Amino acid sequence: MPHVVVKGNVDATETKVFGLSQKELQDMRTKLQTYGGRVGQDGHTFTHPPLQILDVLQMCFGYTLITSCGHGDQNCPIWTLHRPFV
Repeated sequence: MPHVVVKGNVDATETKVFGLSQKELQDMRTKLQTYGGRVGQDGHTFTHPPLQILDVLQMCFGYTLITSCGHGDQNCPIWTLHRPFV
């Protein structure tokens, strides 16, 4: 996938990732441990801080951060990353 979205509070230990391909998800699972089995509208939940998830997506998968923003009253940042099709 060319875009993924990462959602999580920087001082928390749970991060949701949306838009991963099945191959990327399998590769992420070898690098990080996933939490729960929910996939779909809630994305994939990882028991790691979002900055660690962002690092793995950049270093291992070649994603580049293109935007970030806060999310309503919850103060839960959202990051959007992109990579060219390979």
